[in-house]
Amino acid sequence: MRDAKILMGVAASALLAGSALAGIGNPGEPMFLIADSYDDYAGNQGENGWFYGYYDGSSSSPYTPGDFKLMNAWDADNERWWADNSPGGPLTLVDAVYMHPFISVDSEGVVNEQWAVRRWVSNIDGPVSIQVDIGTPEADQSPITDGVRLHVFIDGVRKSILTLPGQSTGMLRLELFDMVAQGSVIDFAIDPVENSFFDATRFSAVIMSTVPTPASVALFGFGALAVSRRRR
Repeated sequence: MRDAKILMGVAASALLAGSALAGIGNPGEPMFLIADSYDDYAGNQGENGWFYGYYDGSSSSPYTPGDFKLMNAWDADNERWWADNSPGGPLTLVDAVYMHPFISVDSEGVVNEQWAVRRWVSNIDGPVSIQVDIGTPEADQSPITDGVRLHVFIDGVRKSILTLPGQSTGMLRLELFDMVAQGSVIDFAIDPVENSFFDATRFSAVIMSTVPTPASVALFGFGALAVSRRRR
């Protein structure tokens, strides 16, 4: 979904204006858009560095990145990933805008809990600024909902937890600053707390860095060449 023209505009404006974010970089140092969960979203696992999956607690390290499983049910009509889209299956899903976790208890008391997860794999070495926004779609939620929690893991380490209370309106923002290497894994996981009623969660993540991606370098180079030709 990412538009190359947008990328080129971001890279060019960053280099020409030198807009550094608080937490990384120096004043006047250029910042580059590295990843955007909405613009990068796709119907192919791994495209633009993003993977869509879930934790289900079945591994030796439950509800952590070691528990990650890829979603393999792609709903082309709604452009949505499901953990299982069969009739009566769990409501665990990820799409361009929303994430929905799931929890149920059967008649024998067995708990089936799934956290919805977006995973991004880094293609740069350097500092990153991560901005995440989460919110609920309903202006007036049912009183039975108990909210959700966002967990952010970087290379297997839980860096932050943000709780979105039940009956919340609007969006909450989380900002993180850290170092990554090529192949570093960042997981954004939504857990259902105690129930998953009305747990559809609006989600947006933008990752910036002082280090450009190869695509940004190529696009900026093309833009700079065009500017140079126009000046002549």
